[in-house]
Amino acid sequence: FDMDFGKPVYKVEIGKGNISPKTVVAKIQGKEVDRELMLKRQMERASRQLKANPETGIYVEGLDNAKIKLANCCNPVYGENITGYISKSTGIIVHRKDCHNLKEVDSNRTIEVYWADEVNIKYPTWIKINGQQRNSLLTDILTHLSSLDIPVAEMSASSKGLLGSSVSLKVLVKDINALNHLMVNLKKVADVYTVERETK
Repeated sequence: FDMDFGKPVYKVEIGKGNISPKTVVAKIQGKEVDRELMLKRQMERASRQLKANPETGIYVEGLDNAKIKLANCCNPVYGENITGYISKSTGIIVHRKDCHNLKEVDSNRTIEVYWADEVNIKYPTWIKINGQQRNSLLTDILTHLSSLDIPVAEMSASSKGLLGSSVSLKVLVKDINALNHLMVNLKKVADVYTVERETK
């Protein structure tokens, strides 16, 4: 496509990742832009999008239509550092790189996997909230989640008596930034002591 570098449209293209800031600087300075290289990069980016598993937003270099599943133990979400594990029966299971289960596997069966540039998926992950025992704590937590537009897929709560209460929530988030934002905000709920990722 033809871009008018004299208008603010180039800022949008940089934001989308279609052109690099270096390309814009080169154009402003009157240097020739390598349009073939630009087109090649756009095609590579589009190819990655097409190869990405539509259910996970993850792809493997050189493998089309790979069977990919997110690990239930660590529930990786978009933007986290990830690694694939080649299972004999399930295909490629994607774990967070810091997942404790990866310490037990044969490193020869791990593979590099990548997030697509853009995904429109909400990822399930578990968080655990510990707080002071009171009747309205769970209601306050759910109200907070609703205000942040974070869906809850599953929930369990338990009382530890004088030690407080614990709430486990399976939430759906678009990426690691949304998850971190959620956890920071949940810590602001009255009588909440800790908010942490929960692994199974």
